[in-house]
Parts: sequence; structure tokens; C-alpha cells
Amino acid sequence: MSEGAVIQIIDTVAVTVITTAIGLIAKVAVTYLRRGIDQMKVQADHVMDRLQRERFLEALDLLDDVATRTVEMLEQTVAGDLRKLVKEGKADRAGLLQLGEHAWLKVCETLGPEWLEILEQGMSDLDAYIKSLIESKVLNLKKGGQE
Repeated sequence: MSEGAVIQIIDTVAVTVITTAIGLIAKVAVTYLRRGIDQMKVQADHVMDRLQRERFLEALDLLDDVATRTVEMLEQTVAGDLRKLVKEGKADRAGLLQLGEHAWLKVCETLGPEWLEILEQGMSDLDAYIKSLIESKVLNLKKGGQE
């Protein structure tokens, strides 16, 4: 075998080895990049979960504050007098129920769609929760405001 043939075989083998090595290195790099991307996705999900939880807790605090202020406002303007009239038999209890619905609407209107959506994502029956919260605030106000 001539020296030129040996060099050609060595060149061919070297090119094959180098090409295979580059392919393996690229495959390893892609695998590690995918793992890194997957890990970053998991971390991003945890961050989003934390942010969503924080927004939900912020929305609950806002809901509590809005419900308290709404009940206090209605108590100062209408509810006390209406309750007195119902006790005296001069008004129907339906008026108090309508006032409760008005309070619910006022709370929802004050919160707005963005906060309501955040709250809806975190609980199964937001309407029932708001109504129960309002009733709780009314009861608390009747008892002298001790929570």
C-alpha cells in the first residue's frame, strides 16, 4: 500500500471519527439543553403558582374589605331603618332580602371583573361565598363589630 493510500484512509477515518464525535457532542448538548428547558418550565410553573396564590389571597383581602365597607355603608344609610320598620310590621322582610341582593351586586361591581375572575379561579361557588360573607359582616355589625 502506498503512502498516499494510507493517508487517504487515515483522512477518511479521521473525518468519520470527527463527524461522529461532533454528532455525539451535539446530541449531548441538545439533551442537556432540553433538560435545562424542562427544569426552567417547572420553575416557571412554580413561580406562576406562587403568583396566582398571592393574587388570590390579595383578592380575598380586597373582597373582605369591600364587603365590610359595603355593609357598613348600607347599615348607615338604609338597613338599620329598614330593619326597624320590619320589626314594627311597617315593612316587609322582602325589603331586607332585596337589600342583601343589592349588597351582593355592590360588592361584585366594586371588585370588578378582574378581581372576580381571580376569585372564581380559586373557589367553587363565589356567589355563595360573597353572600355568606355579607351575612357574616351584617351579623358582626349587629353584635358590635367584634371579629
